[in-house]
Amino acid sequence: MAAIRHILCLNSGSSSIKFAVFALGPAGEEKLAEGAAERIGQSIGRLWLQRGQDPITDRQLVLSHHQNALEAVFAALTEARYATPDGVGHRIVSGGPRHQAHCLVDTQVLGDLRASLRFAPLHLPAEIAAIEAVQAVWPGIPQVACFDTAFHQSIPEVAARLPLPRNLWHEGRAMSTLGIS
Repeated sequence: MAAIRHILCLNSGSSSIKFAVFALGPAGEEKLAEGAAERIGQSIGRLWLQRGQDPITDRQLVLSHHQNALEAVFAALTEARYATPDGVGHRIVSGGPRHQAHCLVDTQVLGDLRASLRFAPLHLPAEIAAIEAVQAVWPGIPQVACFDTAFHQSIPEVAARLPLPRNLWHEGRAMSTLGIS
């Protein structure tokens, strides 16, 4: 009998963290729970967690920064007795010019993300904080970066180029032609 693996998916935005827990096994995947830490950085935030339509946790609390919001998420999952994840997937807005495909997070990828902050200054700091928080709580668990930029690789150039300032577009293209992608 194959083991069931538990995967935590994190989507760390500029003012919220959305998350879900999945069980993967021989019968396929099942979403066990989902939730969010909302209004990070405001005077009062909200943390909720539910299984299907059934609320498990829904409370207001101060979420002054992403680190304590992530701690609250991890604590809520522990209180609800969810298994320690076997892996964590992160939605990451931009892999910068070096990452156009989903990948395991290692020291190099984390460094590349830090060097690419200008490509997504509102989102990458929160996404990096989530990776580091997982490393601190569960240091041996593999983490995967799932880049929006990977998803958008097949769109026409005009659609990819339109939202970017010209200097960022040219910088990314130059790095790609030098084999630094």
